[in-house]
Amino acid sequence: MWFGGLGFGNDFGRGHETYVNVSQGYRPLRWLDVAGPFGNLNVAQNQPDPAESTSFEAGVHGWPKRGFYYDVSLFQTNFKNRIESRQLNATDVINVNTGDTRHRGLEAETEYDLWADTARGEDGQHLLLFANLALLDAEFTRSLNGAQVGNEPAFAPSYIARAGVTWRRDDAYMVSLSGVSVDSQFWQDSNLPRGTGSAFVPAQIPSYTVFDLSGEYRIDPHWRVLAGISNLGDRQYY
Repeated sequence: MWFGGLGFGNDFGRGHETYVNVSQGYRPLRWLDVAGPFGNLNVAQNQPDPAESTSFEAGVHGWPKRGFYYDVSLFQTNFKNRIESRQLNATDVINVNTGDTRHRGLEAETEYDLWADTARGEDGQHLLLFANLALLDAEFTRSLNGAQVGNEPAFAPSYIARAGVTWRRDDAYMVSLSGVSVDSQFWQDSNLPRGTGSAFVPAQIPSYTVFDLSGEYRIDPHWRVLAGISNLGDRQYY
């Protein structure tokens, strides 16, 4: 099995470039797809084909001035032969190719060094503001379960946003504070809740935002110390 890719780029203006690429990929079968520990698997039927993908992307990025970078692109990825578990009865589970999904959206990122044109910048110091945004529209385009066509795949949030600030000095130290916000998302492909009463589970995982702090100090050219705290506010999410 082989897959390929092709891309084109075009420089224009001052420090700008447009780009287009098409690529293919696949996810090989994992051990859990063949003989996982979560059920008595029917080996004769537990031989799904690898999931395949075709991705298209077009965008523009550039460095229009010192210390400033941006990248904006549109994308679409088509997945074929998604591998999912199917419960045959109380004890037997098989993994099968259940259908195809389409994922499309926008990705954007930018970074700006506030000290790029200052004396501090000349001295190797940087104060960077950065932000990233991914917007996603995903749905089933084919499924063994016809009622599932048009549903959102599980764990496909409509947006993920990240922003923060980094203070660093070349070959010396770095401190970065960032926040990540993730939209609500379905946890199963049926897009339905589960259970009743005290066992009721909502259809969606709620949205959440967390903040992270990380740092680095270089002792010498061969040694450096790294440290960080994830989820500074001890946010409870699931």
